[in-house]
Amino acid sequence: MDRLFYPEKHIFNRHVLANCEPREGGYGNMVNCGAAMYISPIGIVNACNPKGAYDEAILFASGHQLSYGLEAAGVMACCVAKAMEPGATVHDIADTALHYAKDGTKRAIHDICETALLLQSRKEDREEIVRSFHEVLARYSPMGDDVHRSIHKIGIPSNHYTPSRLFAIEELPLALAYILLHEGNLLEAVKDGVSSGRDTDSIGVMIGAILGAMQGVQAIPAEERATLEDINQQRIDQHCEAFMEAATAIIGTDAQLHRKREQMIDQMM
Repeated sequence: MDRLFYPEKHIFNRHVLANCEPREGGYGNMVNCGAAMYISPIGIVNACNPKGAYDEAILFASGHQLSYGLEAAGVMACCVAKAMEPGATVHDIADTALHYAKDGTKRAIHDICETALLLQSRKEDREEIVRSFHEVLARYSPMGDDVHRSIHKIGIPSNHYTPSRLFAIEELPLALAYILLHEGNLLEAVKDGVSSGRDTDSIGVMIGAILGAMQGVQAIPAEERATLEDINQQRIDQHCEAFMEAATAIIGTDAQLHRKREQMIDQMM
């Protein structure tokens, strides 16, 4: 209820009932990871253009989030855009995240990625990994396991979900850390990410989006994809095909505009 229902209800209130200026919809919301979870399509339509992905994601997600929740969306999108580059490595993606991230988000990503690299030789010790990662994140996400605002906490001051230049959401730094820890192995990174505690669906989504952009659907065994489709009945392949048609058209239009601009610059010079 606290972490999902109310932040999403805020969007309905702002956009539908209050009919606000769309890019002001995130004002006053609880800071959370919701925007970063769904922002990967912005990274895909800005493939190989991390700055363009970051900028567009910030504008798009401003209708939902603010502060470090918005910052995470921008960084997540630029990671996906970087991952689409032929030959990009997981280290390139982490470096791109650090290049564009700001404030607490930048520091959290730096510290946890550094920790992941130091612990690579001990990645099979999952308890140590989770403990070490959570210790790093405690400096930037003090909420920890205190995720419920029960009646006994009413009136008690809290900085949970509040804007801050010092904080970061946990999910994106953790996703990048597991990607580095497992050197881009999608299945191992996802398995460890979704087993690490707290908001694990978001961690898994971000790992899958970034490594999926880099490696393609073949990174997931066909039998596992079939199992997912059989259980969820989401027609994933059909939706992906439709999205890729749209993304291809958008990328093509952007490329044409870029070439036209280059021609005009040549004429100007």
